[in-house]
Amino acid sequence: MLTLKMMGSEDLADSHPSKSFTLVHLANRSSITFGRGPGGIPEIQVADIEGEIETFSPAGNTYVLEGGKTVATFAHMPPPEHRA
Repeated sequence: MLTLKMMGSEDLADSHPSKSFTLVHLANRSSITFGRGPGGIPEIQVADIEGEIETFSPAGNTYVLEGGKTVATFAHMPPPEHRA
């Protein structure tokens, strides 16, 4: 089973114990698409085997975990017009 670990927006390293995160457990055979939504905001779409799509807009980096090990990473970067 795959799990998304979406990190919070705090200005802390992802490994910091105070950093918030959200875990989303994915159904078997789900597909994951990383990209940008309207306005260039980072977006993750998860489709289950029936074709239902759930969309997430993570506030920080996202890790795809399998058995507790990271198998993929989606680095959060705001759209160019929002970067300092």
